[in-house]
Parts: sequence; structure tokens; C-alpha cells
Amino acid sequence: MLAGPAGRKTIIIPTILIAVCVATAILASDWRFLIIALMLVFIAVPMVMALVYFSITLSPEATRSTLPHSVELCRDGSIKIVYADSDDNSNKSSVAGEAISPEEIISFRFSDEYLVYRLASGRLLIIPLKDIDLPYDRHCQFRDFD
Repeated sequence: MLAGPAGRKTIIIPTILIAVCVATAILASDWRFLIIALMLVFIAVPMVMALVYFSITLSPEATRSTLPHSVELCRDGSIKIVYADSDDNSNKSSVAGEAISPEEIISFRFSDEYLVYRLASGRLLIIPLKDIDLPYDRHCQFRDFD
């Protein structure tokens, strides 16, 4: 969640703000700045973290990933994501499947356990290789293909 440059900014900005408050408290010999720094640590930062957590977990992508689904790799290079119908009668809504055209796929990479597709929208589609029967040895042919 906090990977990459955007994730580092979310950690660096509060850290700098707290360090400035502590340094001001030490240099100005005023303990009120230290109390403000502690208020930031124990009140403001957890509130922001909770807001960020809920905004990420309630995104449509995150909610769709929790539903049972399967991925179909088509011969024309497209990918279909098919969501299973719910057996529970309380959930009447069904999620429509999703088709990803070959033009949306920027690159793909084989790792030891996963097939990772990078899409033009910035999304990553990660497929476990233990669920796919591959007719060739993936370790020698497509190890670092990008």
C-alpha cells in the first residue's frame, strides 16, 4: 500500500512535521510545542491513516477482488475476468464480467509463482501460476520478459 514515491511522501511529511515541532520545543524551550507534536502523533496521524485505509479498501477494485472470480486467457491475447454468482440469496446483485483487450496490456512478467500483467490503467493483474497448466518450462523461456 505504501510502496513507491507516493507512499514515501505519506510517511515523510508527518515525520518532518513532528520533527519540526520537537526541534522548536527544544530550541525555544517551550514544552507546548512538544505537546503539539505528541497530539499530532497520537491524534491526527491515526485519523489520517484510518481515512486512507477506508478510501483504499472501499474502492471498486478492492471490493471486486474479494469476490470469487476466475480469469480466462484467450487466444487473441485478451483477458476475461468472470465473477462467480453468489449462492447466498441475500446478495441479489451480480457483478458483470470484465474484458481486457490486448491494447490495454502494457507488459507481463513471469515470476516463480505468479504471472503479472501491467495494464494501461495502472492496475496490476496477478495470476498464480499454480492454477495454470503451462505447456512449456516457464523458467527458461520467459524468465525476464518485459
